Amino acid sequence: MGILSSLTNRRIRNTLVYLLCVLLFAPLHSAVADSSNRPKKETKLKALILYQAPKLIGWQTPAKQEAPVFRYCILDDPYLKQVLTGILDGKKSAGKPIDIVSFDENDPSQNCHILYIAHDSQMNGNNSAIGLFKRLQDEGVLIVGSNAAIITMGGHVSLNSFRNKIGFEISEDLLLGHQFKLNSRLAGFATIIKSKKLE
Repeated sequence: MGILSSLTNRRIRNTLVYLLCVLLFAPLHSAVADSSNRPKKETKLKALILYQAPKLIGWQTPAKQEAPVFRYCILDDPYLKQVLTGILDGKKSAGKPIDIVSFDENDPSQNCHILYIAHDSQMNGNNSAIGLFKRLQDEGVLIVGSNAAIITMGGHVSLNSFRNKIGFEISEDLLLGHQFKLNSRLAGFATIIKSKKLE
């Protein structure tokens, strides 16, 4: 009877210890799983790439060179905007204070240096956006996206994710055009895509 009682008490204690471990560590496990979420990692990588872009690309148009701030415009990706703001807080790009705003296609005065368009933005593949892309090309805005359609629409850089890594595709126009000065290091590890010159 004493042995049976001892075994029963041990099982109860083990069960209680197990339940306590579950209660204590389940939230921790959930947080770890969430922090390793692939889309979030990719977003952080893209934010870091956008930060490094001014070190690899120079803007040749006077409006961009003379602008008092270096402006990142973000379309349809509030999480990237949040991450980018956290990374760039207090930093400078091309020697200028950084401004990060949500893109407003009806406000040409935004004077974006870089426009990032989200992968699932309705702007991708939208023929009605051709006029906007033409205006942005003329203004010397670097158009970056993570959708393959971005370059065929007249964009400059496509950031493609594969197995938790980010690959580059850049437009022929970015390589050969006169609005940007491209560092040869970027051209060396990027895929060159025939660009669409908008008329």
